[in-house]
Amino acid sequence: MSRYRGPRFKKIRRLGALPGLTSKRPRAGSDFRNQSRSVKKSQYRIRLE
Repeated sequence: MSRYRGPRFKKIRRLGALPGLTSKRPRAGSDFRNQSRSVKKSQYRIRLE
């Protein structure tokens, strides 16, 4: 069974990307957040390596 996406997703899929309905931030920003988290290593992790 597929995940329910809601009426907003249906409109975007039917009409194409609308400026008011799509997200304001691109997904590239989330990659940067995950990258910055992996840079800092805790003392515990350093000891494990």
